[in-house]
Amino acid sequence: MSNIFDHLAADPSSFARQLNDVFELWRRSMQDSESELKAGVGSSDILSTAASRNAQRIRDVHGKRSAELMKNSEALASAMNLAQQQGSLWADWGKYLLDATERACLTMDTLRKRGDIFLEHEAKGCPPVLAYDYEIVMDGRDQKYPSNYQLLKILPPDGITIDNSRRPYIVIDPRAGHGPGIGGFKTDSQVGVALREHHPVYFVAFRRDPEPGQFLSYVTRTEAAFVREVMRLHPDAPIPRKQGKEMTKAELIDAVAQKAGVSKADAERTVGAFFELVVASAKKGDKVAWPGFGSFSTSKRKARTGRNPQTGAPVQVPASVAMKFTSSSTLKAELNPNRK
Repeated sequence: MSNIFDHLAADPSSFARQLNDVFELWRRSMQDSESELKAGVGSSDILSTAASRNAQRIRDVHGKRSAELMKNSEALASAMNLAQQQGSLWADWGKYLLDATERACLTMDTLRKRGDIFLEHEAKGCPPVLAYDYEIVMDGRDQKYPSNYQLLKILPPDGITIDNSRRPYIVIDPRAGHGPGIGGFKTDSQVGVALREHHPVYFVAFRRDPEPGQFLSYVTRTEAAFVREVMRLHPDAPIPRKQGKEMTKAELIDAVAQKAGVSKADAERTVGAFFELVVASAKKGDKVAWPGFGSFSTSKRKARTGRNPQTGAPVQVPASVAMKFTSSSTLKAELNPNRK
């Protein structure tokens, strides 16, 4: 029976090559670790600078506000003292109470009207609230796997024509049409912009209550059926483009402010400073890493020949530098908890 030492004795150079491979892998691992460490130090410096600047702004703003508060308090005390000397303090107080009572009554009446509007909307079955007229193309209740989703065709307003050969847009709203930035109450939205460019526009909305026995998989089947129906209605057009919900800057600032327990102004300044420093680092070719999340870096793209998606004609695309985000292994594990 042979053993490993017989093979090493027969071919000692094989062991040397394997040992060199091991050392080479170890050396590369050390280089990668050193690069990650340097990137982490750079990220810490950026965050430290941002936090320092934000703290200085907070001190300056709060100091200014405190000075204004003291000044206004002194002015109020002087005005109340003068009113008392003139004998009009209680008369002014009565006017204030009258004004406050009238404003409270108006506020309550506004809330009453809002409640009536809600009850009326609920009585109608909570239809989508849109700034555009529409017609129902498909109803998820009629599918083999029923869901509470609907496919609506947006009817263009007066003065706008639709070119059915252009790419259809399918706007998926997760809040049943109540998102003003997507298509609800604003013409300057994804729906409005697509209509002005003469694209056919469809809107995916959903009723408030799910169908009995509905599963999440039924929703995906319904949306797939919606896309197939739009493709059938526009056989000469490119494949539809789907537009879904994305977190806006205002929503991001609100979420950061609530999570960190700071004001929206402070959250906006901090987040803005972070992205400014990331961009500045990218311009210098530096990588910005956040352990457990990922890293921002740049990649160079060579000049190439592309094609116009509308006409198919060749187009020369110049060389460019693009921002790249690389997820960390921790983030990938968080996003894929069931993957082994």
